[in-house]
Amino acid sequence: MPAQAKAPLLDASIVLDGVDFSNSSNEVNVEDSAAEHDVTGFQGGGYSEETTGLKTANITINVFQDYSGGSVHQTCAPLYREGTAFLVVIKPDDEEISATNPAQAMVGKLYKYNPVSAKVGDPQSMTLEVKNGSKHGLKEFTKKEDLEAFEAEI
Repeated sequence: MPAQAKAPLLDASIVLDGVDFSNSSNEVNVEDSAAEHDVTGFQGGGYSEETTGLKTANITINVFQDYSGGSVHQTCAPLYREGTAFLVVIKPDDEEISATNPAQAMVGKLYKYNPVSAKVGDPQSMTLEVKNGSKHGLKEFTKKEDLEAFEAEI
């Protein structure tokens, strides 16, 4: 069996509502999960049987606060206040979308926003929790044109 490539995440691309947050971020987590339901019958042989239910998707991004125009605060505050759905696109590398650099995309909403958050002397930072905000859930794209078609659809 060939060895699997192991690479640190160094040059991720993080785009939230069309604004590049890559230089303002230092951590990202893309999660897609499903509810679990016990469907064990009486003659289950001593093991529980599980099935999946509804799925949910979340993207968390640790960002450094920035109040300048077109940056973190100017982007996130109105999205949170107005409850607006927006597109988030995450790629492992800031290169073209491909099979080895897939884009994870989701239409999401912010349900919490901390405009000021830090200990004395520390940089202001916060974790943005973007939760799925559409029927589309989390999508993976390996071709730029497929992501563009998705953007046009939403």
